[in-house]
Amino acid sequence: MKFNLVVAVILSIACVVIVGQHTTALSDEFSWRLMLLVLCLIAAVAIFVWRIRVRHQEPAVFVAVTYLSLGAVVAVAEAASGDYTRAIIIAVTAPIIPGFVVGDPRTRRWVNRIAGYSSDSPKIGHE
Repeated sequence: MKFNLVVAVILSIACVVIVGQHTTALSDEFSWRLMLLVLCLIAAVAIFVWRIRVRHQEPAVFVAVTYLSLGAVVAVAEAASGDYTRAIIIAVTAPIIPGFVVGDPRTRRWVNRIAGYSSDSPKIGHE
């Protein structure tokens, strides 16, 4: 689905930009923090590839899982860069949006309607 592809691209780019900013700030010194940030970049790319491979998932669920997965990477990157307050705020608040998108039936229907998804459309790999 195009909608899921766009969501994956936008959220992944945002994640890579945030992690990349911290990585370049620490690039002068070689430390465990820098290595953790590089691992976060690798994780962001791996999550992007994973989400692209399952892009035929229901859009509301796709958005929630992608947001939560990449949000975890950003939280770890913030902690690795030394900003523990921001890391805690992200870790605590990040599950709220995905929970609302999937948990609230009206929001879930709205996201699916925006994406052009109908519950009776064929799901690839689930025939």
